[in-house]
Amino acid sequence: MGNDTHTCKNKIILPLLSFLLRKLPIKNGKGRIIDKTFLGSLRFDQETLQTSTIYGANITVFPNDLVGRHIFFTGTFDQSVFECLSAFAGDNPVLWDIGANIGYMSVEFLHRFPAARVVAFEPLPDIFNLLRNNIVTPYPERATAVNAAVSNCQGSAHIQRVEHNSGGSHISDKGDNEIALVTGNMMLSKAPAPTVIKIDVEGHEAQALAGLSDVLANNSLRAVVFEHHTKDLVSQDVSAPLVQAGFKIFRIWKNISCWGLHDANSTYNKNNFYPTADYAAIRGAIPQNVKILS
Repeated sequence: MGNDTHTCKNKIILPLLSFLLRKLPIKNGKGRIIDKTFLGSLRFDQETLQTSTIYGANITVFPNDLVGRHIFFTGTFDQSVFECLSAFAGDNPVLWDIGANIGYMSVEFLHRFPAARVVAFEPLPDIFNLLRNNIVTPYPERATAVNAAVSNCQGSAHIQRVEHNSGGSHISDKGDNEIALVTGNMMLSKAPAPTVIKIDVEGHEAQALAGLSDVLANNSLRAVVFEHHTKDLVSQDVSAPLVQAGFKIFRIWKNISCWGLHDANSTYNKNNFYPTADYAAIRGAIPQNVKILS
């Protein structure tokens, strides 16, 4: 094993580290502690571990994968995204979790909203198997797992895996793994229409949104929270279908204690907030508990 890798077999120290990290008096940014310290190179003997989230949901993770490592130690992953989805969930919550990975967002949503339904999409077979165990096994009446990526057409594609970071896997002609593609529109006849959508598809946002045109037009949909890596404005191919469907796009900004939304088309220069790669397309009224930064 290389010198930059640590192996931890201690069944006491791991839960203790997790407990301490979760008790830190900061709400956001704990992931940096994981990635920038020895915890980022720690290698677990176990392929999977059972843990709980900060909201009390049970989940099984791959601890040697970035997403699972963060959840194990901090009890969360992209907490501001989950809280944003929750704020717009509505009275009859339905989440479409596109790029679900092992299902953190889905698990939290199902746990927080006892009547909620979830449709989760994940193309990689091994990741999908754990996703299904995390959401369908405990919530068989409320959760559906789909072993496919959402795109602008039905068919197949290749995906490039990223070692120790399954969440960074992306559709690419150079990928070694073949996956299935579905459109969001075709799923409308098979699944409940969403009130909120989460999209985390590593650069495939435009294609996913193009295949969601009928879903975006459905009045039940209140918010689309998506990851989009850009230093400037949201690209036209991503923003156009959302704007055409009547959504206004905000960027999620956060600091160690809170998060807020700011118009994605204008600048924001508050030193105590920093921009994330996450955006929220909102249609309709914004709840009072959502901070609008100005």
